Amino acid sequence: VLLVGDPWLAWSAGFVLSVAATAGLLLLAPPLADRIARVVPNRLALVLAVPIAAQLACQPVLVLLQPGIPVFGVLANLFAEPAVPIVTVLGLLTCLLGPVVPPLAAGLAVLAWVPAAWIGLVARTTARLPQLGWPAGATGAALAAVLLVAGVLMLMRSAAGRFRALGAATTTLALIVVVGAATGGAVGRLAGTPGDWT
Repeated sequence: VLLVGDPWLAWSAGFVLSVAATAGLLLLAPPLADRIARVVPNRLALVLAVPIAAQLACQPVLVLLQPGIPVFGVLANLFAEPAVPIVTVLGLLTCLLGPVVPPLAAGLAVLAWVPAAWIGLVARTTARLPQLGWPAGATGAALAAVLLVAGVLMLMRSAAGRFRALGAATTTLALIVVVGAATGGAVGRLAGTPGDWT
């Protein structure tokens, strides 16, 4: 509906990331929580599944914006997660009350600043932490998308065994290629070129 009203939103990274995160929460979080609940209590499984699902769904888009896999992305989302509903509700109320009662809207905006500042602090802090190397551009995005689809196939209980096996094989192969390329390049740089090489 939003894209019908404003097709240019499709070029907005924020809009695309919001759609991807929402899709991840709706489609990936429940089966992920079920799988994680086999190891940890149900409540903790859901707390972990939400940021993992959002990160996985957003990763193909994030790779286009900045090549690399944020190692601490899920941890950052866990830290920011409690502030998001507060910012969302206060921000919505600010927008609704702005035209009607501007002073009240301004007060709500000031209140929303506190959790928003927390989210910004978490983002800035974790953005400085190391990232896992990943191919840039369309290749990296396509590889991340393939891994995402393969992971979804593995999570689907209703999927036939061969689809889950295909998903597992694709995921394993893609991870081997990416980790091998990143590790091989790092080892090559560390080893250097022999002095007598021509």
